[in-house]
Amino acid sequence: MKQISVPTTGLREDFNNWRVPADYVDAFLGKCDGRDGCVTLRPFAFNDTEHLTNQRHWLAANAAFRCRACREAETDCEQAETLASVRAVLNLAL
Repeated sequence: MKQISVPTTGLREDFNNWRVPADYVDAFLGKCDGRDGCVTLRPFAFNDTEHLTNQRHWLAANAAFRCRACREAETDCEQAETLASVRAVLNLAL
């Protein structure tokens, strides 16, 4: 299965636009893989922090990543895969 990755610089801009605080950005990126200037979601990650409990900030960080991934998709197929992954995460969360 293909992993979803986005450029780090663009993602940081989106975090800023979504007003994600720096400590949440650092925690989110710490749960991702990063190489070659890109951030890749790991297959499974969860919030294991006790002090970062604001659900709005976690939602905004995830939304920023997913929106960036949709914008970076180069083909209709890649965009559909990205949207399908968003839906899968939503279904898991419910």
